[in-house]
Amino acid sequence: MFSQSLVIANNDKREAILQAMLELVAERGFHDAPMSLVAKRAGASAGIIYHYFPSKDELIRALYLHVKAKMGEFLSYRMNIQSIELARLQCNQFNWGIGPNRQRYFPEEQPSAGEELGIMSTTKSRVWFITGASTGFGRKLAEAVLAKGDRVVATARKEETVRDLEQQYPDHARAVRLDVTDLTQVKTSVQAAISAFGRIDVLVNNAGYGLMGAVEEVSDAQIRQQFETNLFGLLNVTRAVLPLLREQKSGHILNITSVGGQVSFPTFGIYHGTKYAIEGISESLAKEVAGFGIKVTIIEPGGFKTDFANRSLARAERIPAYQPLYEALLKAFEGGVYGDPARAVEAMIQVVEAEEPPLRLALGADALHLIREKFNSELEEYKRWESVTVATAFENPADGVRDLKAILN
Repeated sequence: MFSQSLVIANNDKREAILQAMLELVAERGFHDAPMSLVAKRAGASAGIIYHYFPSKDELIRALYLHVKAKMGEFLSYRMNIQSIELARLQCNQFNWGIGPNRQRYFPEEQPSAGEELGIMSTTKSRVWFITGASTGFGRKLAEAVLAKGDRVVATARKEETVRDLEQQYPDHARAVRLDVTDLTQVKTSVQAAISAFGRIDVLVNNAGYGLMGAVEEVSDAQIRQQFETNLFGLLNVTRAVLPLLREQKSGHILNITSVGGQVSFPTFGIYHGTKYAIEGISESLAKEVAGFGIKVTIIEPGGFKTDFANRSLARAERIPAYQPLYEALLKAFEGGVYGDPARAVEAMIQVVEAEEPPLRLALGADALHLIREKFNSELEEYKRWESVTVATAFENPADGVRDLKAILN
């Protein structure tokens, strides 16, 4: 009986030492967590610590195994060390778990073929928050990043449509209900991501739908709902996540617009309005947050084989006078070959992994062709009207001077 109690007491003390070490490493960094502070926090003497962990090698191995056993609890801490992948405690400062040191500390763990030696690379493991993850690009992207070992908060208006991802990847995926137009759900979903994984590295604003109808045809309710979802919903989620990204001093925002954010077609005017707005806001946002280490990329897909033209497309009540426009549009796109969504999401992942990602990425040869064609046409038009454009200045340049300080302050 006495010996059993002693074993329990010893295990408790060992656990307290590991927990104290873990907290101090998170708060101060490994080299600023001396044994004296660990001992004080654990309520033990330095001698006791060396009794349980005679060598640094043994302490590091015990810390790693402790983290593996308490991963969920550990991820709920607010950590200050960006160089640590806290879930596995792989830290560049340790100089362990890398190269020959991996076999030294963890001989039973072998890297996969071609994998850089290391328990987990912080440059490769990310937490993705994806809106509209039930179908289309959102679904394909969630599946792709989970397959490569990243973690995903997959959101959808109907949680059950993404629950299978959590069931298939219980340690790496969370299914969360989110209607982007509902501010309460937005806040709750972001908190769920933090509770599950401790951070958000990539925000993918994918939720949205199309609206077909000439400007005269669409109803007031359709217009407002289109902007509520496609534009204001995106802003709701972005504004909820930005404080976290600023605090982390890192992050990447992917705003999924469309080739329709650059090029307009008849009968899609309201839809284009939401996408053009996202493009302009994203440009400003990228400049506003660059100083915080946050990157922004606008994704502009062309035609892809998703459900956009079916479940994700609302339609206005037709006015017969506009029927020729629909017929011309159908003829223009008849026989088109659509892109592969799986390759599209691989391109998105490539952008996130890039050292210097672009502000804009068009997806699909059709998108690039249409955008180039439009830009060339616009430049030619600006050139034709250049004389009228520049003739609007004051004759005396001094008359055009403004006090910008009074405006901007």
